[in-house]
Amino acid sequence: MACEFEVRCKSCNKVIGGRYRNLYYDKLKMEPTLDKLVPTVMEEINPDFDNKSVQGRILDEIGIKLICCRKIFLTHDEALLAEINSQH
Repeated sequence: MACEFEVRCKSCNKVIGGRYRNLYYDKLKMEPTLDKLVPTVMEEINPDFDNKSVQGRILDEIGIKLICCRKIFLTHDEALLAEINSQH
């Protein structure tokens, strides 16, 4: 991968590193439509927002509910999506 992912959330200190590569990355690679990118970070960070992108739905599925943790996953997406698109 282009950049290392955080092992722990710097705000709440929750361990999130294992969920990135093992769950989030693999689920995102399996998505047939990666064209719906994050409209705004605030919409995706809020777990109660209804019209979510692919990334927001996957974060809900793998149990990333806290705003601080969601932000780390979503801000790391740019490098991740570039890597996935280069593999296709």
